[in-house]
Amino acid sequence: MVNPSDGVLNLSDTFPKWQSGDSHIWQMLKFVQFILQNLDDHTIPSEHVVNNEAYQLLMENRAEFLLRVEQCVEDSQRKLYDLPAQPDRFYICFDRFNPDVHGPVLQSMKEDKPTEVTTPPSSGLSWVRKGFYQPLSK
Repeated sequence: MVNPSDGVLNLSDTFPKWQSGDSHIWQMLKFVQFILQNLDDHTIPSEHVVNNEAYQLLMENRAEFLLRVEQCVEDSQRKLYDLPAQPDRFYICFDRFNPDVHGPVLQSMKEDKPTEVTTPPSSGLSWVRKGFYQPLSK
């Protein structure tokens, strides 16, 4: 489902149209997590395959597939803090760990304590059933 030439994940089946306010980045991340955790359960129709080599390896040589996935993850980790080659206002950028900024949040996560929210709450709530990626209500 990842195009080998540009590295873009095909999400068109699950998110046919991104709708501001209804579609959320966490839904896409949960979908990707689901796919990766359920490779054996998630069948990909052949017409949706964009990387035939990866698909063949997944079906016929799981060990080689997993080795290449590992290499891809390592490559992604090396590029985690890179900025986009072209300006892109939708590009997700990550900052390196800054103890002054991220330390309190990390500590509260370790202690399983909620952190104080310093930004205004969103305009609505979303509830999502397990296995689904669209909000049930606002």
